[in-house]
Amino acid sequence: MLLINSRIIPLPSPSTTLLQLHKASPCSTKLLANKFIPCRRRKREWIPHTLMIKVSSSSSAVENHSPATVSPGSQGAVEVIRSFYAGINSHDLASVQLLIAEECVYEDLTFPRPFVGRKAFLEAYKSFVDSMSMDLQMVVDDITSNEESSTVGVAWHFEWKGKVFPYSKGCSFYRLQMVDGTRQIIFCGGNAWEYIYL
Repeated sequence: MLLINSRIIPLPSPSTTLLQLHKASPCSTKLLANKFIPCRRRKREWIPHTLMIKVSSSSSAVENHSPATVSPGSQGAVEVIRSFYAGINSHDLASVQLLIAEECVYEDLTFPRPFVGRKAFLEAYKSFVDSMSMDLQMVVDDITSNEESSTVGVAWHFEWKGKVFPYSKGCSFYRLQMVDGTRQIIFCGGNAWEYIYL
């Protein structure tokens, strides 16, 4: 009979989560865990999440919590979107360019027409980023995905020097697909429901 004690350690990064487990014999394995996520106006549903676990026979806590390295082709949809927001916040459009498919469509309800193609998408974001201070950051409030269909929904807001910027909440929807072995954004739709007036 095996007795397993576990402790979940929340990590701020979107990378693979490590759990501390203590077991009679040391080994390492992957575990498919189901996490119950309630959804508004819908029936509650189960959304599977793949977690990496580390098993140790030691009774002491494992100190090294380095996340597994993820190659661009193996990144999940959520990791790609988090990388997208990190690139926008750091004004690094070169890293964002790698995440955008050549035929991407960016449909923001603030504008009269969608931006079609990587070049148009990046020009729209370049003008946004160029007008934005490094002190203004897009902060992800909630992110949910369906990895099977490679879709991601994000609720976000802006912060100025670490404080919530008034009237700056929004939501975005992303669809991704594999392009030449790399998961890329093929569609982005969004709208700020509280607009920024600068």
